[in-house]
Amino acid sequence: MHNKHWMLLGWASAAVLAVSAWTASGSAPASDSAPTQPPAWTGPAAETAPLWPELVLPLLLLGAAVAGHAWWRARRHRRQLQGLQVDMHDGLEAQSQLLTLAGLLPVGISHVEEDAEGQLLARFVNPRMAELLGVRLDDMQFDAKAGWRHVHPDDLRQANMALSQAATSVRRGVPQVEVETLCRVQRDERTRWLRTRSQLRLASGEAGRHGVVHIHACAEDITDLRRHQKFSQDVLDGYPAPVRIRDLAGRHLLTNPAFDRLHLLRAGESLGKTDAELLPLDVQRLYHAVDDQLATSGQPQVFEQTLADASGPRTHQVTQFLLRDEDQRPYATCAISTDVSDHQAAQGRLRRVLDASPMPVLITSAGRVVYANRRCTDLLDVRVGTAAAHLYADPAEQQRLEQQVAHEGHVTAHKLHLRGPDAATHELWMTAVPTDHNGQQAMLSWLEPPSTDTRRPAHLRAVDRAA
Repeated sequence: MHNKHWMLLGWASAAVLAVSAWTASGSAPASDSAPTQPPAWTGPAAETAPLWPELVLPLLLLGAAVAGHAWWRARRHRRQLQGLQVDMHDGLEAQSQLLTLAGLLPVGISHVEEDAEGQLLARFVNPRMAELLGVRLDDMQFDAKAGWRHVHPDDLRQANMALSQAATSVRRGVPQVEVETLCRVQRDERTRWLRTRSQLRLASGEAGRHGVVHIHACAEDITDLRRHQKFSQDVLDGYPAPVRIRDLAGRHLLTNPAFDRLHLLRAGESLGKTDAELLPLDVQRLYHAVDDQLATSGQPQVFEQTLADASGPRTHQVTQFLLRDEDQRPYATCAISTDVSDHQAAQGRLRRVLDASPMPVLITSAGRVVYANRRCTDLLDVRVGTAAAHLYADPAEQQRLEQQVAHEGHVTAHKLHLRGPDAATHELWMTAVPTDHNGQQAMLSWLEPPSTDTRRPAHLRAVDRAA
């Protein structure tokens, strides 16, 4: 419409100018300054040439220029209008596709606006969000607070407090605030756990000057995850040994009551905290050294630590290992402690009895000597940590003995050949029984010189009968 006015104005201006020029050319204006003198006669009367033919062409060109400009503006306006229509069509189509995808997502999505007075207006809610909250979609679109109908009051109070604090921060100039909340939705005698991540930012434009805050929320059902976590926590709560799980940054993710009691912590006090915030300095240094070894080797680390409780100092054997994801990348460490004080005390009493025995006694585990009493040391010059096969004239014999002990319970070897400190070979009777050493399978053997009688000693015959 604007361009049509320009065209009419151009042609009208050209017409007015043409008529004015033609009229002006028809009569010459009279001059009052001097009297009219008759012109001298020079022959037949000469006629004055009109001026309008000279003005018609410029005026027509001017009108054509104005009309061309109006036509160009109209063409450009039509192109802009067509481009705007195409953009609007593409935008509506893209928005329709996004809304369709949002409706198919397994998580709930909502866009809510909150004004300065705290009034809520739901701009968009996908069906999954209404389903998770247990309300009708129309009700939630009409009233944004309808979605809170089945939320547990305590969780609703905490969520409202967190969102209110975030909205206040946004209105004070913070560009964007993210809030994560957990809430229980109770409906039909069932409780569902929802985890909601909300993003708050100030509205742009005029609405922003009035304190309107956009709240974009994404909610997911974590009921099954919470059930698995509770199952794991219940198992750990009933496990008598202290257990803790930390992430790679050293923050505690999970501990059981035995760990809390061991380190004099309240239930849940360790969650999210590091060793520096919970444990004494000497314990921190021990754990830090083990963490370094675990990160370097990637293999489980076994170490001992002594902690005092109400009954006095207690020795704990700690096994620490990495937890890995599906791609075998470590994401956390787990440490399990076992109180070995009573076991070590029993081993100490056993060693005192064996040290007082007149018979040579030794304990081997995984092919190495882990204990030898004084009589065995004097006879064979054996040292703890040496390979047990070095004692035997035939190294395969020691392996055969350990296998027999593991399968048969005990074994008696006749005239076993062992090397002494003088490189001489001694023929000794060996009786072996299975035992354990620090939780590992081991073999306890006692030695006896062969009797001068060709018959076997009575106690060895008894062992054979028992076998």
